Amino acid sequence: MSDQIITFDNEETENIASPKRTKRTVILIIVAIVIVLIATFLIINYRHLPPMKFSEWVSDSFIRVGSGDGYPYEVNSNSVRDVAAFNKDSAILTDTSLIILNPSSKEVTNRLIPYSNPVMKTSSDRILIYDIGGNNFSIHNRSSSLFQNTTENAITTCTIGDYGNFAVATRDDVYSGSVTFYSYKFDEMFKWNSGNSYITALALSPDGDYGAAVTLNARSGEAFSTVYIFNFETEEVVSFKFEDTVIGNIVFGRDNQLTAVGDSCITVINTLNDDKESDETYAVVGSLSHISCDNGNAIATVSKVYDNNNIYSIKYINHRYGTQFETTIEEKVYDVYANQKYCAVLTDKSVYLYGYEGNIISAVSIDSLNADSSIHKIFVCESELYALTSSKILQISY
Repeated sequence: MSDQIITFDNEETENIASPKRTKRTVILIIVAIVIVLIATFLIINYRHLPPMKFSEWVSDSFIRVGSGDGYPYEVNSNSVRDVAAFNKDSAILTDTSLIILNPSSKEVTNRLIPYSNPVMKTSSDRILIYDIGGNNFSIHNRSSSLFQNTTENAITTCTIGDYGNFAVATRDDVYSGSVTFYSYKFDEMFKWNSGNSYITALALSPDGDYGAAVTLNARSGEAFSTVYIFNFETEEVVSFKFEDTVIGNIVFGRDNQLTAVGDSCITVINTLNDDKESDETYAVVGSLSHISCDNGNAIATVSKVYDNNNIYSIKYINHRYGTQFETTIEEKVYDVYANQKYCAVLTDKSVYLYGYEGNIISAVSIDSLNADSSIHKIFVCESELYALTSSKILQISY
């Protein structure tokens, strides 16, 4: 048999190689685009996603994948301590467990919490759970329990910020109260003693640079509050005394402005103000009944205008977009929930959803929800509206 030599001309060779080169080029372009997108994401979010938190974000993203059976989700409200938005998910704290549901109600987390009186605080990507009156607290995300610790004295209140740092207030052997601020790496970074005043509320700025505490004291039989703001970089401490108001809650907003909600007024304090004076004060109409705070984003309050009538005043302040509105409802209000885009209000007749500029997006009749029992609480995850009843969590369509 004679040898055969097969030859190709240049044109045929180019035609055969071209598809391979094209495929390789497309792959390289896709890889380059992915690298650029990741780099851009990290550059934009480097303050809020340091290396440790970025790895948490990756693991949490994978664990959220998958679908559940959809809502409603069966619960026993007698064992539910709290429900709250956890970014796009729902966080449920029961007497014994932390449960996190994705938007399709898949259980991405069901973790034992062995505390006697657990309380939950959520941020954008971490959850702090503490045993009020006890000595234990822990930090969680969807995929794992990140940190656990025990205090020497009884815990009175805690908070966690969107940057990942957190604060724990306790009673003290010498002082009436003490608060320890921790970094997102779980290291102690600042500690403060409150003297003879009790610490009743805490807050952390979204960028992690500032902290704040509210103390309660009494003089001549009259209670008064003092708000302390801590600059972690300079360790400077400034204070604002409220002689005629008991401050119930505080929340940081944009540009690190601190909003303090009292029983008679709402005050906005600018931490960058060299004069150390409050910038704006709004009167609370009637008696304050409900407060909802979304750290760094928004705050909403409900106050009863007249004692003998079901007339309630709703006040909403949006820190992110710099908007606010006030409206009244002639129905009995049971709950309010605020986030960066919405304000939800639960009454004895309806669930109202307002936009951040005050426009009514939806008014859903309670009767139309076909709930088998009364609604105890409402909350908003991103743009989804939820309600807790005695036996289930409902997703409310609007």
